Amino acid sequence: MTMREGKLIKMLRDYSGLTLVEVGKEVELSITALSKLENGERDVIGKESRARLLSFLHKAIERKRQKERELALKTRRIIADCEFDTSMTAVCAAYTNAVLGEGK
Repeated sequence: MTMREGKLIKMLRDYSGLTLVEVGKEVELSITALSKLENGERDVIGKESRARLLSFLHKAIERKRQKERELALKTRRIIADCEFDTSMTAVCAAYTNAVLGEGK
């Protein structure tokens, strides 16, 4: 694993909202190993551990994105059902469009 890959793993973990402890527990890796990995140390974990880690992060990110989509759709329904000023409507539209990948 390279320094760049370690930084990406940290970014993905941060995005998913998980701590080193949570990830370590789920993928059966020590906090020390995960920290070293994120800081670019090589040969900290094996191929199977790396596969477990990446699979877990992928699932965690998908769960987070699903929650974001649900919140965006809920926001859109609230905006449609109520009268808000144009500023509130514009902000909510920008948010929902960004999350749902619309209005590009």
